[in-house]
Amino acid sequence: MGELKGNSTGSDRRYSFMTHSEGRTDANFFEAPVDLLSYACLIQNAGYDFRQFNLVSLSGISGTGSGVEVKLPMGMEEYLDRYPETTRVYIHFDNDNPGRVAGQRLQEALEQNGIQAVQQYPPAGCKDVNDYLVGMNRLQTDRGKKLEAGL
Repeated sequence: MGELKGNSTGSDRRYSFMTHSEGRTDANFFEAPVDLLSYACLIQNAGYDFRQFNLVSLSGISGTGSGVEVKLPMGMEEYLDRYPETTRVYIHFDNDNPGRVAGQRLQEALEQNGIQAVQQYPPAGCKDVNDYLVGMNRLQTDRGKKLEAGL
């Protein structure tokens, strides 16, 4: 079975996959739903309830490359319109050149609109939040096997 990436025909990217917690003024934005879900798992693994965080998947980051006027992704624009109390945004894009360029350009655009933006990337060697979660799970599994073996 091949790798499936992209949106279904007829999808409205303004209405992104998300969780929302009333009373919070910060929001976390991700390139893809799998990264949002991976971040939610990391939050749960740290002992917190992911439902207490604002998490939004953008379903891609097109239109943020260099040489074009930066336009907020539709999902981000819709979220910020719906929740104008948002004052800080955390950008969790892929740890590659397109992700970093898009993150930087969005940070600048958001800050021009009075919203503090912080870029957060996984450690070097991890492509995205999902890759980081998979690596963390692998380490825990390996550690568990060593303990069972008495090493």
